[in-house]
Amino acid sequence: MDFYGNSYQQQQIHLAELYRKNSMISTKGFKAYDIRGVVPSDVNEELAYALGRSLAFYLKAKTLVIGHDIRLSGPSLRDAAVRGMRDMGTHVIDLGQCGTEMIYL
Repeated sequence: MDFYGNSYQQQQIHLAELYRKNSMISTKGFKAYDIRGVVPSDVNEELAYALGRSLAFYLKAKTLVIGHDIRLSGPSLRDAAVRGMRDMGTHVIDLGQCGTEMIYL
């Protein structure tokens, strides 16, 4: 069950519907080790939301940490990812603007 009482199956259905409804989500930016691309054609808020939600769901995380770099698009992409994580009931620690080396796994 997630934060809203949805079963695992309901969550999977919701994620699939989210992907289908958001034709703005592109997989072009997915690389072997990270996600990179041009904002907003390859990477946008819809993708960030879906990734935040999916990451929280896949990891079954109680808490996740997020940060962003100096680019102007960072705060809006972070906000969208945080919304997705919180929609799954995950507590989010926001480091704000930081270097990649601080959070890169």
